Amino acid sequence: MEFFDICQLAMRKHAISQNALARRIGMTKENLSSVIHHRRNLPAAAAIELAELADLPARQVRDAGKRTGAGFVTGAATVLRVLVLIVALPCMIAGSVSGPSDISRYQKW
Repeated sequence: MEFFDICQLAMRKHAISQNALARRIGMTKENLSSVIHHRRNLPAAAAIELAELADLPARQVRDAGKRTGAGFVTGAATVLRVLVLIVALPCMIAGSVSGPSDISRYQKW
């Protein structure tokens, strides 16, 4: 079960909004949203509270609330860096860029 599904379950059981759920488990709605979107980990105390609200094992809630995708490209700056490298690499191979010193200017964001 995904973390989002666990939150939905708890919200339906108690007829509360995401904002109210966040308050009940001791988080802000922004932090809860970050956990739902896998940008941050769920704090242990919040996992315990959410597990009680959803009637699920705390371990299951904790595992679902762990940040994932650490190796994936995330964030606009990272996407931009990748795009620059995609464009710069063929130029380096063709010889129009002399080497790493020229490409380093693209990595100063």
